[in-house]
Amino acid sequence: ILNNIDKNKKTISGEIEIYNNSSDDVKLISGTRFNTGKLIFKISKPVNIKSKKTIKTKVFSVSDDKDYLIKKGIELKIPAFKEGGDLKSYKNIFAKTISDFSDSSVVVDSNENKEKPDNEVLGTVNYKIFEVSDETSSTIDSVGFEEVKKQAVGKIKITNDMSKPIKLIKKTRFENNGLVFRIDNSVVIPAKSFLIANAKADQAGEKYNVDSGLKFDIPGFKKNSLEYKNVKGISYSAFLGGKIGKDYIPNKDQLAEAKTKLEEKLKTSLSDKFNQYIIDKDYIVVGNLRKSNYHFVTTSLSDGKVSVTAKADMRGVVIDKKDFMKAALLSDNITLNDLSDIDIRDFHKLKIEAQDVSAIDMNSGKAFKISVNGKLTLI
Repeated sequence: ILNNIDKNKKTISGEIEIYNNSSDDVKLISGTRFNTGKLIFKISKPVNIKSKKTIKTKVFSVSDDKDYLIKKGIELKIPAFKEGGDLKSYKNIFAKTISDFSDSSVVVDSNENKEKPDNEVLGTVNYKIFEVSDETSSTIDSVGFEEVKKQAVGKIKITNDMSKPIKLIKKTRFENNGLVFRIDNSVVIPAKSFLIANAKADQAGEKYNVDSGLKFDIPGFKKNSLEYKNVKGISYSAFLGGKIGKDYIPNKDQLAEAKTKLEEKLKTSLSDKFNQYIIDKDYIVVGNLRKSNYHFVTTSLSDGKVSVTAKADMRGVVIDKKDFMKAALLSDNITLNDLSDIDIRDFHKLKIEAQDVSAIDMNSGKAFKISVNGKLTLI
């Protein structure tokens, strides 16, 4: 569903190389201004530039005036640094044009700009599930000790190479060389697909603290050779927390504070990783289909302290920007085979969200509807 399409707005564009001569990494958001004199250009997508490195990207003019047809080798500055009083960044972070600029307008419809009515179907695009993970830890005080029997916990990636969905009941066993783990809940793995399930060791003890990448069979399928061969598991994360013996009791207040700080730290790192992936791959995110999970494990240290480890993963649905543009063009019966020099102006301003989120299973591979609202300008 697409509202307010504008495909004819003219602009001038060219390639630039951004230099970061500062001692810090720099993030520039979509729409960051670059200027030479009174001429203003903007980047259409965010970029991250490492310290003492450069990166190449494309900029677009704010006007179609012929004065914007500048040549290769022109230096561009970032006025926001100067306006904010950051003269050091203004000096050390700049860009140079690496191509002659040209009119980048793509006139795909000779009619006036049109507005799509609500609920008009734009088209079909493929989506991809992307996941990032990270972990961090801190140390807190203990207030005594107790004898414990703890089972290791972690995640198992279950793959189904069958041509039909496979249902696994709660506590289904996964085995590797005598070590047995059980999934926490019933799951359905779509045909020719996979999903990630939370799991727990069948018994307590340190020997169940295994690394990621450990392969599992499902003993319950041994009587069915096809399912036993084609439905497998692998430890998606390391299993942690298994122990029999003395365990230090964490200070309750310090534990709560540590969890809050570790979660905030992971939120930032996961978002950074996710956003960098979007930039590198030129994807668009379905805004309301990004989910995060956090898991905390405490481990006793030899000095009476307690280590608090936080693990988290973030999953999201992304769409290839070129596929999205093709669908937009096809909605007006327009086909362009080469989209390499075409982009979406300020695509981050588009509101792209899934409909009926509660009914969507990101692991299923099934189609679902998204709504797109805003001005779509192809340049």
